[in-house]
Amino acid sequence: MTSQPWIAESDQVGANLGHSVSSAGDVNNDGFEDIVVGAQNYDNGETDEGRAFLYLGSSSGLSSSYAWTAESNQAYARFGYSVSSAGDVDNDGYDDVLVGAYVYDNGQTDEGRAYLYLGSASGLSASPSWTAESDQASAYFGSSVSSAGDVNSDGYDDILVAALFYSNGESLEGRVYLYLGSPSGPSVSPSWISEGNQTYAYFGRSVASAGDVNNDGYADVVVGAYYYDNGESNEGRAFLYLGSSIGLSGSPSWTGESNQAGAWFGYSVSSAGDVNNDGYDDVVIGAVGYDNVETYEGSAYLYLGSASGLSASSSWTDESNQDSAYYGVVACAGDVNKDGYGDVIVGAYFYDNDTADEGRVFLYLGSFSGLSASPSWTAESDQSSAMFGSSLSSAGDVNNDGYDEIVIGAYSYDNDQTEEGRAYLYYDLAIPSPQVEFELNLVAGWNMVSLPLVGYGYKASTLPGLLLDDVVSGWNGTAYDQNYIIGRSPIRNDFAISESTGYWIYAGGARVLSILGSVPTGTQTKTVTVPDVGGWMMIGFSGLNMTRHASDINGMYTGGAVTTVAWYNPTTGLYQVYIGTPRTDFLLSPGQGLWIYCSASGVLTYDP
Repeated sequence: MTSQPWIAESDQVGANLGHSVSSAGDVNNDGFEDIVVGAQNYDNGETDEGRAFLYLGSSSGLSSSYAWTAESNQAYARFGYSVSSAGDVDNDGYDDVLVGAYVYDNGQTDEGRAYLYLGSASGLSASPSWTAESDQASAYFGSSVSSAGDVNSDGYDDILVAALFYSNGESLEGRVYLYLGSPSGPSVSPSWISEGNQTYAYFGRSVASAGDVNNDGYADVVVGAYYYDNGESNEGRAFLYLGSSIGLSGSPSWTGESNQAGAWFGYSVSSAGDVNNDGYDDVVIGAVGYDNVETYEGSAYLYLGSASGLSASSSWTDESNQDSAYYGVVACAGDVNKDGYGDVIVGAYFYDNDTADEGRVFLYLGSFSGLSASPSWTAESDQSSAMFGSSLSSAGDVNNDGYDEIVIGAYSYDNDQTEEGRAYLYYDLAIPSPQVEFELNLVAGWNMVSLPLVGYGYKASTLPGLLLDDVVSGWNGTAYDQNYIIGRSPIRNDFAISESTGYWIYAGGARVLSILGSVPTGTQTKTVTVPDVGGWMMIGFSGLNMTRHASDINGMYTGGAVTTVAWYNPTTGLYQVYIGTPRTDFLLSPGQGLWIYCSASGVLTYDP
C-alpha cells in the first residue's frame, strides 16, 4: 500500500468536498478510469449551490487538477450531494456520470433534481444531456443516485434515482426510480418505480446495482430503507430486485433485516462484486446503528449470490467494536490485489484512534471461502471530526496497472479552510491473498473442485492417486497466475486417459500453442492450433520431452486462454507435454475450477 495517497480539497470554507465520491468509469475511453467527487455546499455565485469535480486517470495516476466541473446555479440546491458513474447509458463506448441535487427547486420547493453528463473523447459534456425531478415538494429526489447496470440486457446501462422523502399514501416512505438507457440516453419517464409503503421508511436511503447475483445475464438492483420497521422500530431493511428482459421485477425477490431496533440496516448498500469467484455477484449491507456490546458500533453483512439469488442469511459480518463508531458505510473495492476475487471496503465515520471521531476505513479481501474475517488494511484521517469514511467507492483502475484503487471522502476535513472537505485515493493495494488452511474431502474417482489458490502447498500422502508433481497453472476467468491441483487417471470408462494418450486441458478460446522441447536428436518446436471450442480438450502427443520450468509453462499460454498440463516421466526424468482433440462431454467454465482424480477416497489437506 502506498503511504502517500492522492488528495484533493475544495479550498473553500464549508464546501464539504468529499460528501460523495465515486468511480466515473472511463469517460473519455482512454483506458484509464476516472473519478467524480461532490462538494454539496460549494459556493460560486449562489450560496450552497454545490459542485461536482471530475479527475481523469492516466498512466501516472489521477490528475492533480480537475478536468471538468459543474454546478446547479441555484442557491441551496446542494448539487453533488450524491454522485455516481452511470455506466454507458447510450452505448457509445464512453462512460457517463450522474449527479444529484436533492433540494433543487423547479415548481416545487426542495423537490430535487438528477443530472446526467455524457462521456466523450474530450471528457464529460459541459451541460447535462438529461435531467429529471420528482414534482413533489420536499421529496429529496437525487438524494441517492447510481448506475443500475444493464437490467434488461439490451446493451445500454440504466440508472437509479432515489427520492428519500417521497410520500404516496405513507408519509416519507421514500421512492426509487429506474430509467432505461437507449441510443439517445436515459428514458424521459421512469420504466419502474418502487416505494417503501411504510410511514418514515426512508426507502432509497441508498441505491446500487447488485451486479448479477444469479448469473442470468441481467443486472439486479439493491435498495436500502434504513428506518423500516418489521417487529423492531427502525431496524431497517434491504430489498433486492432482479433484472429480466422486461426490466426490474415488480416485487423484491429477497429482503434482509437486522432484527434489532435502531440498527439502521440498509443505511448503505452495495454490490460486493464476486468475493468468492463462483460466477455469482454478492451484496454487502451496512447497519451503522447496530449494537453488539458497544452502542452504535455498527455492522456490515455479506450475502452470497447463487443460481437461486441471494442467500437468506449473511455469510460474513464484522463490526467496529467501538462505541459510536457508526461502522457500516459499504462499497465494493473492486479487485485491489488482482487475485480474481472481489474485495469490500467499510467506513466507520466516527471511529476514534488517538483522534476523536476521525473516522476509519477497513478493507476486506475476497477469497475462495468469501471475505476475510479481519481487515487486511485500514486508513484514518488523523483529524478530529473529519468524517473520513462517510463516503467511499472503488475508483476502478485509474492508472491501468491491473490493480483497482479506492477513493474515500472526508467532507468535514479542515486544511486552512474549515470543513472544506477532502478526497483521498489510495494506490497499489497489492495486498497478498489471505492464506487459510483447510481440508477437502474427495471421493474415489473424479471430483470437480474450485481451487484458485496462490502459493499453497499440499500433502499428497493423505490422498491416494495424486502425485506430488501434479500441480499446474490454470485460467480462473481473470488471470493465469493461479495454482491448481490435478491428478492422473488410468481409469474411467467415459473419460479414459493414460500416460500414453494424454491429459485434459481447458481452452477458453482459439490460439496457437508452440512447445519447445527435447527429442533424441536434439531440440524441436512443435506447433498445435487449439480450436475455438471453449471447453475441455484431451491432448496427447508424444516424442517431445521438456524440462519443466515455470517460465516454460507460462510461455505456453501467454496471449490465450488455455491451461496446459505436464506429466513427469519417471524413466527419462523429464516432463512430457500432451496436446489433442476437442471433446464436449466434460465441460467446465473458466473460474469454476478443475477436475481432480483420485484412485480412492481421502482428505486433501492444504497447509500454507
